[in-house]
Parts: sequence; C-alpha cells; structure tokens
Amino acid sequence: MGELVSADKEVLNIFDRGYVDYKKFDTYCNNGVRFVTRLRQSACMKVLEERAVASDANVGDATVLLGSDVSAYKMKNPLRLITCFDEKGEQVLICTNDFELSVEEIADIYRNRWQIEIFFKWIKQHLHVKHFYGTSRNAVYNQIYAALIAYCLVLLTRDELHYRGTLWELTKSIRMCWHENLVHFVKLLFRPPKQKSGGRQKSKAERLFKETQLQYESGECDHLDDLTYDPIS
Repeated sequence: MGELVSADKEVLNIFDRGYVDYKKFDTYCNNGVRFVTRLRQSACMKVLEERAVASDANVGDATVLLGSDVSAYKMKNPLRLITCFDEKGEQVLICTNDFELSVEEIADIYRNRWQIEIFFKWIKQHLHVKHFYGTSRNAVYNQIYAALIAYCLVLLTRDELHYRGTLWELTKSIRMCWHENLVHFVKLLFRPPKQKSGGRQKSKAERLFKETQLQYESGECDHLDDLTYDPIS
C-alpha cells in the first residue's frame, strides 16, 4: 500500500475497509495525504461535532476521533465521518480527512470506486494480467502497460466506429480479424444478424465451440470461470 498511496496535494486516495489502520491514518494526516475510506460498523469513535447537513438529506456528517482509551490505538487527528445508505438500505460509514468536499461528493467518490474494481476484473479476465510471463519488476510493468494500451485502443475503436455492443464482444471481433484488413473487420462487425433456423443454430454452436477451444488452448479461458463484467456499458 505504501507504493500506491500518493502524497500529491491534488490526489484523493480511496481504499476500502480492508486497509483501515488508525496509526497510518494519523501519519497521512500529519503528512497532508488526503484519503477516503470505509469503516466497519463496529469502529470505536468519539463524536466531537455534528456538522450541518440539509434537513431533507438522508446522510450524516460529523467530526470524530477514531479509537478509544481501551483500544489498541487512539488517533490524535480528528477525521470526518459521513453516514449514508447503499441501494439495499444498509448503513455505510465513510471517513476522510478532507473537510472541504461536500457530503454528496465524498459519497459519490467512494461509490464510484467500485467501477475501478470492475475495470481491474475485466482486464484480468480478458487482457492477460492474471498470469505474468515474467516476475521481474520491469516485466510485470511492461505486461500491465501493454494491457492498458490494448484496453485504450479498444475504447478508441469502439468510439470511432460508434459500436454499440459490449467491450468484450468488440475485443473478440478484433482477435478474430487480427490478420484481416479494416474494411473486412468493419463489415464483419456490423453484419446484419442471420435468421434463426435449426441448421444455423447448429452452425453457431460449432463456431462457439471452436472459439472456446482456441481460448482454452491459448490459456485465455479465465473468463469462463466467472461472470463477464463490462466496465463500459
């Protein structure tokens, strides 16, 4: 985590409750490192001040001190505690050392963090970053950079062609037409759907089997074990 947290004043670091460390939070506050994270419901704290919120807002905003005299560590720097609710109606506790952003902005920032999780899940499944070809620092970075470049190129292709399918469908089409010219690729991508019939359904099944077999033989079958997530709908 020390490699990822940025001390840049313009950066707001976001992480989940698996990285809650009160002593580290104090260090971040002392060094001017801005962060947003989620607390467990059982977190010990002392409320120092209730901050004003709109009367019709279903949220809470307070200044708190995490930890207690009987806990392992009691923070020296106060934090801001934002109480809101998720789509299931369950209470969510978000704490931050940023006292300038609005409650809505903080809640949206943490909520949008999940899109990052979906993005990483997608590239792990489809762009060869789940298994590394080399283990040195340079080899790992090169493989991740190559995956990110590929992802950006697929996005650009989708936008340039105004393609309305999923990102995974576009990626599969690119792989199938890798050695074809652009005109052939575009025609294949936008060809009208064929009418359904018993014979054609069988042909489609055979084609899907061959595609799956090729993916398995090339080691590109991780997505078969899980749901397909599309970060760009």
